[in-house]
Amino acid sequence: MRLPGFLAAFAALFLAACNPVAATEGAEAQIAQFQKRFKSGDLDAIWRTTHPEFRKLVKREQLSVMLSDFREILGELESTDRQSINVNSTNGTTTVEIVMRSQFANGEALETFGYREQGERWMLINYVVQSPLIDDYDFSKLESDGLIYEAAPEAAE
Repeated sequence: MRLPGFLAAFAALFLAACNPVAATEGAEAQIAQFQKRFKSGDLDAIWRTTHPEFRKLVKREQLSVMLSDFREILGELESTDRQSINVNSTNGTTTVEIVMRSQFANGEALETFGYREQGERWMLINYVVQSPLIDDYDFSKLESDGLIYEAAPEAAE
């Protein structure tokens, strides 16, 4: 009877591929690096850790300008605390979303980090900041500088 052995091997492989603890640890290590780079202003290093899918939607210059502006508006990161974790593994692709409550010099923000496993690396696929400090951020300035990609025209109905 080879079937039970095969099932045990398949189950072990499946569990290793979508280990939520390892996935969370990998994403949290990347968040720590992101925050270190954000603090030091090394925005190109942040760009280099973005996933190819992220790069299809966001230009390097757009990310750099926006993060630089956010650094100025929010101020220095003082502390951060994990609020939630969501690990999703589908068809061998694992994505981790972690929400951090972060205290900056000028106020508080919720930062949502999305990381996707790419080979042995965790790469940024999503980054969202929610804070009253940036509610009035003028995203149109990014567009006027040609930094925002044009949305694809909707299909005619």
